[in-house]
Amino acid sequence: MTTPTLKHILKHYNMAYTVRTTDEVVIRAIKKIDERSLIGQEKYGDTMMSEVNSGKKDLSRFLIDVQEEMTDSLLYLEAARSCLQDEIEEAMIAASLLFAEKQ
Repeated sequence: MTTPTLKHILKHYNMAYTVRTTDEVVIRAIKKIDERSLIGQEKYGDTMMSEVNSGKKDLSRFLIDVQEEMTDSLLYLEAARSCLQDEIEEAMIAASLLFAEKQ
C-alpha cells in the first residue's frame, strides 16, 4: 500500500491548500506536524480523521488523549527546567573559577 501524499488527499476531498508563509519557524512547525502525523499513522495504523469517521474515537476519548499529552508536556517542561538549572549552575561555577584565577 502506498502512502497518499497531502496533495493526493486534498485532491480527493476537493481541497487545495498552499502554504504561503515565508516564515521559517512556521514552515518548520508544519513539517514537524506532518512528520508526527506519519509516525502516528505508522504506530496506530490509522489517521485521526478515520478514527473520527469510523467512531473508533469519540470526543471523550480525544479529550482524554489531550489531557494525557498535556500531562506529558508538563513532565517534559519540568525535566527541561532541571537541565537548564544544572547548566546555569555549571556556568556560574566555571565563571567564578575563571574570575578566581584572574585575581
